[in-house]
Amino acid sequence: MIRVVTSFVLLSGSVFGADPRITTEEIATPAAAAGASGSSLTMSPNSLAWLTWLEATGKNTALRFATFDAAGRQWSAARTIAQGPDWFVNWADFPALTVDGPGRATVAWFVNNPAPATGTTTVGHDHHGPGYRAFLSRTTDAGQTWSAPAARTDESDAVEFVSLATLADGRVLAAWLDGRAKQKGAKTQQLFARIVHEPGSDVRIDSSVCDCCQTTLTAFPDGTALLAYRGRGF
Repeated sequence: MIRVVTSFVLLSGSVFGADPRITTEEIATPAAAAGASGSSLTMSPNSLAWLTWLEATGKNTALRFATFDAAGRQWSAARTIAQGPDWFVNWADFPALTVDGPGRATVAWFVNNPAPATGTTTVGHDHHGPGYRAFLSRTTDAGQTWSAPAARTDESDAVEFVSLATLADGRVLAAWLDGRAKQKGAKTQQLFARIVHEPGSDVRIDSSVCDCCQTTLTAFPDGTALLAYRGRGF
């Protein structure tokens, strides 16, 4: 497994000014168990950096996080968001988090689907076997407590490469690769999106995309968002 990075490099403000010189400062990260993986870094509106990573805890996998206060040069204590058996842990598809207000954040991670019963076949999963899906949890108290895990969507059990972004109005937008069509015999993966925690159906963005590449989202002050992904020409 890939280990969580052991240090950060902090870039000085001069990077964004007229002076092109770059200075760096190495900052140790919170302690993580040997074999930790899937690290991801997110900035909050109040300039806290949220670091998430995965750790093996016996037969379970735990999703952990800590926040870094740049002004005080200090990490918070590491805490567990959720944990459970048979999580999908991979170097390419790892948990995502977005901070959507003071003390509020939403996180997504992945859990393997049960293997099909002996003697049955699964259509369209390719190298993913029975596949995996995403679960979400939310905090409103800066990570002191987290909501019970809930499936990203109840329309599909093949949800991969989730991206999260906080829109200008505070709502959370999610986008992901989806294998619901491949399960019915289609040849290509699809791209879906929706607003988290709101009623309505998933919205299909593209009917033919690469099934093994990351998605990424960026939100803008005018309420729009930019979604990047790898498409297919067939």
